[in-house]
Amino acid sequence: MNNKLRILPVVVLMTMAICAFTAIGDSPDEAAKQRKIDYIYVEAAKQASLDNSGTAFLLYDRVLDMDSNNTFAALNKGNYEIQTAKTQDVFENGLALLKKYYTAHPEDKQTSMYYGQVLSTQGYIDEALQVWANLDTVFPDEKEIKVYYANALVATLDSANIYKAISIYNTLEPEYGQEWATISKLKAYLTANDTTAAFAQTEDMVKRAGNDSKTYLIAGSVYQSLNRPDSALVQYKRACEADSTNGYAYYTLASYYLSQGDSTAYDREIFNALTKNSLEVDIKCEILRTYIANIYDIPEYQPKIRELFDKLVEIHPHEANIHFLYSQYLAYLNDYPKAAEQIEYAVDVDPTNQQWVYQHIAFNVFGDSLQKAIKLGEEAMKNIPGNPDIMYITSIAYSQNKQYDKAEALAKSTVDTLLKAKRQDFNKISQLYTNIGDIYQRTEDNDSVIKYYDLAITYNPDNALALNNYAYALACQGKELDKAEQMSAKAVQKDPESISSLDTYAWVFFKKQNYKLAKEYIDKVLALDENPTAEIYHHAGDIYFMAGDPDEAVKFWEQALELTPDDELLKKKVTHKTYFYK
Repeated sequence: MNNKLRILPVVVLMTMAICAFTAIGDSPDEAAKQRKIDYIYVEAAKQASLDNSGTAFLLYDRVLDMDSNNTFAALNKGNYEIQTAKTQDVFENGLALLKKYYTAHPEDKQTSMYYGQVLSTQGYIDEALQVWANLDTVFPDEKEIKVYYANALVATLDSANIYKAISIYNTLEPEYGQEWATISKLKAYLTANDTTAAFAQTEDMVKRAGNDSKTYLIAGSVYQSLNRPDSALVQYKRACEADSTNGYAYYTLASYYLSQGDSTAYDREIFNALTKNSLEVDIKCEILRTYIANIYDIPEYQPKIRELFDKLVEIHPHEANIHFLYSQYLAYLNDYPKAAEQIEYAVDVDPTNQQWVYQHIAFNVFGDSLQKAIKLGEEAMKNIPGNPDIMYITSIAYSQNKQYDKAEALAKSTVDTLLKAKRQDFNKISQLYTNIGDIYQRTEDNDSVIKYYDLAITYNPDNALALNNYAYALACQGKELDKAEQMSAKAVQKDPESISSLDTYAWVFFKKQNYKLAKEYIDKVLALDENPTAEIYHHAGDIYFMAGDPDEAVKFWEQALELTPDDELLKKKVTHKTYFYK
């Protein structure tokens, strides 16, 4: 259902209010009732003029309860229901009320045209045609009505009606111009499946237009719809030659190549289209999104995409949306320093965009520029107070920078902010409690670790990160290992290729002395992780040792020690080639 229809102007509604009064001469009771109706109606129109549409609707409804034949109240109530309908029944009722007014007042041009537009837009073809035909009869000199009438004739798909519409388009050519008339007639011929007439009309259009890029594009689209791809290609190329700055022409040519399965030509012409200044930036961004969505995960295309973005940034250095899109692509590639650089340009252009401000901080966190992230976060919290996303990511920056007191205080303040909100975001609250639990894990406050991970899971039982970190904390403490196994299993089930979750699962089994399963899962970690951390190597060494492979265990311990040469426990294990608890 399309509710994007124009609303009748307030001045029209007020005029109708004046017209709603009945003539003098009724009985005293009837006159009193009519005065009450008139009073309510005027008050409804007043509320409508003040944009209090809900109140106005209730008042119009009351008028209709008192006088079901009040066509002016029917019009206003019907218009309101059409504009706000969320169900088909409400819309249909609004349309019926509008019809009641139209039937009583067919001479009301503005309202009748509105009714005709509603019918046409919503696909009531026959009813719409009747309205436009009647309007054309009542107002034979109104050119706009004739356009609507002709379009309604075409919409019936009846050949006789379509040729009648073509005749009307011919009469309107002096008013609206040759180009408009030609395009209107082409659409009509194509609707009637009259390919011969459509082809002839196109040929004539090209001959008369001269070297015009837009005309060639129209001709190409007609030929393509007539299944003449070679002729379409000729016209699209002529459009590009006629105006080499026309980005839309190159994009149309690119789309043609895509429809023909020529990906190489498609890529070439997309590049040409996007580098033309004539193409609006918003359109370029939409083209970019569509283009990249099809190839972003193909490695050989990544240099080409970067080249395209770099060229666009050069052409449009101050277009925030292009910098934003580039930052999202770079973030997908995990190139967070470059992503932060691009989103910074976008924020400079529009510092009020809170999502961009948040991402600017986040990309610096992910790119390990923690000092800059903290500085940006502190500035943002001053300029945009109370934004929980900005508070959250700044608390993460504090935590990763080992400023645990600030991280804890800010995370708790963010939770308070979210708990006071009208609509509580349980997922975000759960994330924050997970973050607080992580902070206490680093500071080895075991009781607080359990408390806040419990809260995280209370607010979101499916929080995989909380489940994983909670399980790991219990395993490290040697507590409630069955509970730890259940939570870790759930986290692995949610993301079977998560290195962190698989490592935790392996470590829980190690703590439960199930060394066979521990080795099975640490092997999965080592297979997936191209650059294991010291902790993973350390876990692998311990698990392999207890699983009966001390030689391989020592190799893992040595790899861990290379990454953390100051770890005294690892030194003992490597030196003595055996396992130590502490």
